[in-house]
Amino acid sequence: MKSGKTLIRVAKHRVDELQKQMGSLNAALNDVEARTRALNAGVPKQQAEAARLMGQAMINYGAYAQAVIQKREALAQERREIESRIEDCRAVIRRAYEELKRYEKLQEQFEREQDKEALKREQAELDSLGLDAFRRHSS
Repeated sequence: MKSGKTLIRVAKHRVDELQKQMGSLNAALNDVEARTRALNAGVPKQQAEAARLMGQAMINYGAYAQAVIQKREALAQERREIESRIEDCRAVIRRAYEELKRYEKLQEQFEREQDKEALKREQAELDSLGLDAFRRHSS
């Protein structure tokens, strides 16, 4: 069943492509996490600098703190969106993998049936040859 092998090859390709997509999503999630860590790492430094300078620096720190809060919220939203896409991708990969396994099982079943048929034909041919030899020997 050549079409079965083709279906298997196409299904494997689809699973591979989906896994690459999952890798890209994981890389994007790692990037968001790295940007969040970098943002959070800068806050104590700015707080210390504002405390040291007092006055004008405190006014500037307020604007900085507000910007950090907005960036954190944006990064958290981006993270939620990527995580949602990852879950969706996992579900699609799971279905694609199940489909691949279904095709592989059908192909194996088809090949077993073909082997059984070939053995039956071979056995029938051997039986016929044996019967012909017996008849010739008996005559």
